[in-house]
Amino acid sequence: MALIRFLLVVLLFYLLVRLFTRYLFPYFLKRFIKKTQQKYEQQHSDYQQTSNRKKGGPKIKIPRNYHKRKKDNLGEYVDFEEVDDDK
Repeated sequence: MALIRFLLVVLLFYLLVRLFTRYLFPYFLKRFIKKTQQKYEQQHSDYQQTSNRKKGGPKIKIPRNYHKRKKDNLGEYVDFEEVDDDK
């Protein structure tokens, strides 16, 4: 009698696991993915709205005399010679 009860419990557990993995798990997974996608789209649309409010994007301030600087004043050129350390 105990053996039959044990086998019925195992069989019932097996059927419930199959039912869950075949029907319920995909349903919950799709639902989770839809909610996550909606949250992402909401955040993305919020970001686009705030970035569209800014006019011209970030401002970069360049000094007035930046382009007038001399290009020749780049420093000294040092001539060098390779030395082998194997000797």
